[in-house]
Amino acid sequence: MHPIQLTGITYFRTILQEVRMLLRRIRSLTAVKSSRSETDLVTVPNIVIFGETGVGKSSLVNLIAARKVARTSSSATGCTLDAKKHIVEINKHRFCLYDTVGLNEPSLGENGYLLAIEKAYRLITDLESTGGIRLLLFCMRGGRITAAAQHNYRLFFEILCDRKVPIALVITNLENEPSVEGWWEKNEKQFEKFGMQNVGHACVVADPGLDHVYQTKYDESRTRIHNLLLSQATGPSWKAERGTWLVRVAAMLRYWVFQRSPDSMPGYEALSQKLVRRCGFAWDEADYIAQKIIGTKESSYTSLVRAASPTGSTGSF
Repeated sequence: MHPIQLTGITYFRTILQEVRMLLRRIRSLTAVKSSRSETDLVTVPNIVIFGETGVGKSSLVNLIAARKVARTSSSATGCTLDAKKHIVEINKHRFCLYDTVGLNEPSLGENGYLLAIEKAYRLITDLESTGGIRLLLFCMRGGRITAAAQHNYRLFFEILCDRKVPIALVITNLENEPSVEGWWEKNEKQFEKFGMQNVGHACVVADPGLDHVYQTKYDESRTRIHNLLLSQATGPSWKAERGTWLVRVAAMLRYWVFQRSPDSMPGYEALSQKLVRRCGFAWDEADYIAQKIIGTKESSYTSLVRAASPTGSTGSF
């Protein structure tokens, strides 16, 4: 073989070897970065904020973040269990806040119910992959404890989290209270009456108001909610297998939404199709989960709905 040809081949092999070494280096760096990223996500506590539409959940997120990270709206937008995620830092502790749409009135209908299942699956999948739930923050307006508020409490605390996640209460809309924290002293027993247990509370003013008229109360509220979150910064997070989670939530929603018109409940086929097309389940998995949802005894949820009804009747809201 000609010497020039040998030189060309040697040069080509040298270049090829260097390219391979460079690719291995890039893969190694990418793997390390990915590993660190996944570790960071798992170690950041997940806080699920929930409550009826219009109670001030997004304003609460902005209060916690000390800047506007969530868009506020007074309209009833979003689907039940739809969630937006925000990373915030408090005293060098990072938290992942899930601003979650809760239950309003049982008027979802079949399409709304099936969409809620899709949203529930996305929320559950995200929570499972990032370490589970550290804390539930139940956001409600100061005033009477409504039936919808009780349903939301039970959906998230009893159904989604199986009573295994600490839950704290955040009371909003207290701008006109002479003493913001004084509201709790006057109303604490109402929560005990309805069996709404909690590991702590924060009474807050989540908006500084026009011309910052409530600025002092707003700043004091940030301190209170920060202290509440920091008190729960350490400790275990809880998660269940996503199929188990989904069956519990979908079965409870199915009974709650259609209790007044059980004949309009979506059947096995509609549920299976939604689980396959929108949630990515294989057909055999979807069939199994749909059977579980439809096969769940109504008596499992009758007591929850009755407990949350002011009159003690499941049909009264």
